[in-house]
Amino acid sequence: MLEQFIDIDWFFIDKNDVIVFVASGGGILPNEIKNDKNYNLREYFNGIPNISEDYFINEKVKSITGIHDDEKLKRIIFDFISITKKGIYSFDKSVLNNLQDANYHLVSSPSTVLKLQDLPENIQRVIKKTCFNVDIKKENKINLKKLLF
Repeated sequence: MLEQFIDIDWFFIDKNDVIVFVASGGGILPNEIKNDKNYNLREYFNGIPNISEDYFINEKVKSITGIHDDEKLKRIIFDFISITKKGIYSFDKSVLNNLQDANYHLVSSPSTVLKLQDLPENIQRVIKKTCFNVDIKKENKINLKKLLF
């Protein structure tokens, strides 16, 4: 299982079509992601403009990461913030490189949410392959095993 050694960026939509970014941190992946050799949504989302410079950092990130200096924390979570500025919720693996631990925490959430219907059809088709019955706006942590099984 190569996935436990690689930090793979992937996306899903929640039950309300809210777009969510996840950094796998060496964790399990949904089959839709694991089996798609051409999965490159991160490249697409990197190329779209920000829809807001405003975002919220989860207040628990400092205690989860052990980093309490605001400037250092912003440098560490820069990638999460950059994707959140595009209107996407961002989650990271809470315990890195542990395939058995399926817990992820909210890193940052957008002030303005990117709407699924505003994406090109080909991108919508790819992201709709991974949809979970969760209301992400109400979550600050997710357990991937509970969502997958």
